[in-house]
Amino acid sequence: MKSFPMLFSPLSIRGLRLKNRIVMEPMIVRYADYDGSVTPRMSDYLEKRAEGGAGLILTAGAYIVPEAKYRPNQLGVYSDDLLPGLKNLAHVLHNHGAAAGVQMIHSGRRLSESVYGSEPVAPSPVAHAGAFMGAHGKAMITPRTLSTKEIADLVEAYGTAAGRIKRAGFDIVEIHGAHSYLINQFLSPHTNKRTDKYGGDFTRRLRFALDILERVRAEVGESFPISFRMNGDDYFGSSGIQLEEAQKQAPYFVDAGADILNVSAGSSILEATNWNIPPMRMQRGVHLRLSVGIKKVVDVPVIGVGRINDPAIAEQALVEGNLDLVGMARALLADPELPKKAQEGRLEEIRRCIACNHCLDLDTSRFAACTCAINPELGRERVFRIKKVRNPRKVMVVGGGPAGMTAALYARLRGHHVTLYEKMDRLGGQINLAVIPPHKGEMKEFLSWIIHQLTIQGVMVVCGTEVTQDFVSRENPDVVIMATGAVPASLPVEGIDLPHVWGFADILQGTCVPRGAVAIIGGGQVGAETAEFIAEQGIDVTLIEQMPVMCPDMGASARYAMTEALKDLNVTMLTGTKVVKITEAGVLVQDTSGEHLIKAGCVVIAVGFSPERTVFEDLIRADFYKLRGIGDCVEPKHILRAVHEGAHTALQI
Repeated sequence: MKSFPMLFSPLSIRGLRLKNRIVMEPMIVRYADYDGSVTPRMSDYLEKRAEGGAGLILTAGAYIVPEAKYRPNQLGVYSDDLLPGLKNLAHVLHNHGAAAGVQMIHSGRRLSESVYGSEPVAPSPVAHAGAFMGAHGKAMITPRTLSTKEIADLVEAYGTAAGRIKRAGFDIVEIHGAHSYLINQFLSPHTNKRTDKYGGDFTRRLRFALDILERVRAEVGESFPISFRMNGDDYFGSSGIQLEEAQKQAPYFVDAGADILNVSAGSSILEATNWNIPPMRMQRGVHLRLSVGIKKVVDVPVIGVGRINDPAIAEQALVEGNLDLVGMARALLADPELPKKAQEGRLEEIRRCIACNHCLDLDTSRFAACTCAINPELGRERVFRIKKVRNPRKVMVVGGGPAGMTAALYARLRGHHVTLYEKMDRLGGQINLAVIPPHKGEMKEFLSWIIHQLTIQGVMVVCGTEVTQDFVSRENPDVVIMATGAVPASLPVEGIDLPHVWGFADILQGTCVPRGAVAIIGGGQVGAETAEFIAEQGIDVTLIEQMPVMCPDMGASARYAMTEALKDLNVTMLTGTKVVKITEAGVLVQDTSGEHLIKAGCVVIAVGFSPERTVFEDLIRADFYKLRGIGDCVEPKHILRAVHEGAHTALQI
């Protein structure tokens, strides 16, 4: 059994004893009520993480005044009316041995006036288009400059909110001074252009943050810990905070009252969002250099963050002195029991976050509640308090992709007798293709995890067997779940049958090795990832997309990261471009300037997927009433929808 002695060693801060070094970082998951009060859903979500073994739970960024709200259904701490829910939440977390804290936040210029009706405010009228606003074509927002009286009122509001958090029974309060929220807007020269006592030079830019820290300390007293979340790097280049300036800031925060420095990076600005929430293409522990830098200049505990989803990485960082506490956010969305499993040596059972950022992109940008691509239980913890059925049924699952595997697993957890059939010689479905492009290899970890779960839960897996209508009739299951997936879609265009035309799967699997220039038809995620795969081999690639934006099926931050990678590889990206026909010389396209030829020796079709419904439709025609369809065989979709459909369908049996 591999042990992690440093990770599971205690730490005391101003008399608060943390049982281990794992901190659940705050995330605005939007599980609160419309007025910011704690709901059963929010309580269940956080309780699951406390039960899973995290030493300190920092709840979602809570707005200190109504005008500070950033997202719908965000937690609030602006009124005593919210105290009953907050007190209950603190009690729930303490019941599982976790220390509990609340992070306070003001969104400042990140506020969307069109959504909330409040006017965005900031230290200076610097226009803002965030990762979601700008990416979806919304206008740049210019905030109103705060007056000195308003600044003083906000300092007071932070203090009052901190006192409220203490009275609710929490153990610690955190002040959010990172990620382009209001305090960071004052700290950063990129957004603070003031010339009064709150801006103009390094010391005056600190004033707002220091006033807040001092006011909070006065409110909560000397025995109550305060954490300050800071950026080690804004990733704006020289116009923002870089590590050298952050190192100068840190001692001031400590002198003003901070007992912990929670060191993060990035912001809501599109160019820096991927540093805020690092995607799969960034290495694990990407921000440890920042926590190392801050530890050099302060003598208080430092929290380090940045894609730490593996207890081995966390342990190594602690042993090497890179940090004192390990911040985990998405890792605990994917698996709330990561701490407990790590401590017990059950490493194969950890469902590691794959940093796909579906939690950020696909739902946050629509202001919906947070979901996880690989954990369908997130935010539905009460629904997934799984009880065994009284009368187990014989369940046949056809198709071993993410939807089918998930359905089989949850049906088995319910106590049914489950057999999973896959016509290929291995499980995984489209995951086996999805892991081939650059920087996608971590998806294998989800595949390994779920295959291990199927094994230990006792699901019968039969590979290399093609299920037909006759086969189903012979087996006579009580329920059939069809999850036969999808196949690469074709394109009804002249020249599609020419010998130099290939599908994207042929390229990724090595059936075709392109030589000479390549034209890819389809600029969605599949086409873009195929383009990156080819371009990394030093081949000229042109990516053709009919929609006005490249990668229209990807979320804003993922789209930005993808297109920037393609630019770095000199991929030519054409949007608003229609394919007229494929010729022996390449692809004839039409855009606003007319028709022209994209010369290519190899043409790749990457226009997505079509459902594989042959057996499904045979059973429908046979009026097989015990039939359920899930995943791509119903409609091709992201892994998130496939996994969630599989789980929820299984719960209904």
